[in-house]
Amino acid sequence: MYGLSKSILKAIAAVGTLIVIGAAVLVALNNQKNTNNNSHQNTKTKIQNENSESLNSSSSDKNNGSLSDSDMPLDPNMPNTYYKTIVSIFETNQFEANAQVSSSGIIDSFLISNDILIYDNKTEKCYILARSLTYKGKGAVNVKHLGGSFDQVKNYDATGELIELYGDLITEKDNVPQYDKLPVRLNVKESLIFTLPPTKSQDWVSNIIGRDVSDGPPLVFPPESLANAQIALIPDSKNIEVSRTYSSSETVVDEVTGNLVKPNGKFRIELRKLTDVEAMSEIANLNSKLLENKKIDFTTDFIPDPESQIDENKDISVDTLNGLPLPKDYPQDIFPISEDAFIAISNTVPTEDNKNGYEVTIKLKESKEEVLKKYKTLLKDASTFTMNGVSTMQGEKKGYEYNVMIMDNTLGGKEKTMIQIILTPIDD
Repeated sequence: MYGLSKSILKAIAAVGTLIVIGAAVLVALNNQKNTNNNSHQNTKTKIQNENSESLNSSSSDKNNGSLSDSDMPLDPNMPNTYYKTIVSIFETNQFEANAQVSSSGIIDSFLISNDILIYDNKTEKCYILARSLTYKGKGAVNVKHLGGSFDQVKNYDATGELIELYGDLITEKDNVPQYDKLPVRLNVKESLIFTLPPTKSQDWVSNIIGRDVSDGPPLVFPPESLANAQIALIPDSKNIEVSRTYSSSETVVDEVTGNLVKPNGKFRIELRKLTDVEAMSEIANLNSKLLENKKIDFTTDFIPDPESQIDENKDISVDTLNGLPLPKDYPQDIFPISEDAFIAISNTVPTEDNKNGYEVTIKLKESKEEVLKKYKTLLKDASTFTMNGVSTMQGEKKGYEYNVMIMDNTLGGKEKTMIQIILTPIDD
């Protein structure tokens, strides 16, 4: 439901009896997931009744309930639509647990998720193609022994950053992309917003409580889903904003802890329609940031010496007129580049290990179809999918992860096709 797992126990391990609460939350989340599946058919009727009372938005239709199926006819031939989404969750979490060692405190948490969504007309859902998340938490925890042997306050600080791309989860059926394995942000048919779709990586937040440090998921507990009639306007609407406060009584945490944990927060989502070119550009930017994040691994242990790297590891070099040489030691046996290719962008990305990463963009005279056919033969194990004229190939080979985008040439010249190549070293 919330993307939580046993890892939540790590995040609260230093808070004594909250471990028990965390375990109870996990059990309840799993149980409620099964219950939600059984009651799914009644969801739309329920949200229509509750929508005008519980949701605040700028839509003139906000008090009219969800649009009926006849208002939103299904056209299976309609092209895909993309949205850029900014989700923010601000939550104050008050907790109190009494036992031999009691603990209480208040934690303020703030989570932002920047998503690139695709609306699939077949399923009437918006799936997350890529996203970046940031989390910050701050508060104080009072730990007290009832026998009086100790009574102390520990500060709580938490930070986390995460970038995830989900192209590897897209499958094909009869040459049509299938997105059903991607995380769902919006169920348009049911006018539902999913507040915190699970991430691949769960323990991406670093929690510091006193002197104890542990990794875990973000400590925010909004309702699993929220309803709003504006969602039914997708894919026609260009901009949508929904803002909603919630109390602890609306969350599973309140139910399973007997009001010992009291999250109260505000959820906000903003959507802006993108063109297919804009969406692909946003995903490419996230991919580049992901490569950079892997390079430094969020630590300061690796600081390259500028003088020793100046010749081999420059900033990205771009030349759209004369062409550039390939980076030194570029692994041709992983993603080969033909001699007649025009190299427009050439970059070596140093890492904390001896292996370098590479960013290369080339232009070719062949058509996209010819290029894709050629590389499908060379990279038989690659995961390949095509959306709106852009083909993506992903996979692993000889200690590298490759991510390749094949598209129309937009860098000028007579070449028909452009290929963006990103090679990232992975642990053996």
